[in-house]
Amino acid sequence: MRSHHRQIHDRPGAAGGQLRRCRREGRHEAGRDQRIAASSPIEEFWITDSNGRAYLTNTGIDFTFNRDPATQPQASAFWRLIAGTATVVVQPAQKREIDNRVFKYVGVAGVDKPRIVQVGVSADNLACR
Repeated sequence: MRSHHRQIHDRPGAAGGQLRRCRREGRHEAGRDQRIAASSPIEEFWITDSNGRAYLTNTGIDFTFNRDPATQPQASAFWRLIAGTATVVVQPAQKREIDNRVFKYVGVAGVDKPRIVQVGVSADNLACR
């Protein structure tokens, strides 16, 4: 039996890939993204436009990624996905700008246009059980 810890490290990328495929294939329907998040260890997802504005998220937070590390020390690392200098960013758990909670994020580049497709898990759910 796989541990919860192992699932968290395996599944964020898989869930991100599933979200990305839905976007690419135009199969977006109300609630599908929330169901994908609910059926995996991920707690959050963020999908941006090419300007870094998160237009799809299950958080209810209005957020735009900024490329400047002085402005967004944690979130700016994902700008490489929009810039095209990375296709995957796996970030260690750390405090985020919006509320100082500790999260681990994995992001992938958009397949149809420059964008960030990101999933996150809080430190509370990273602990091995």
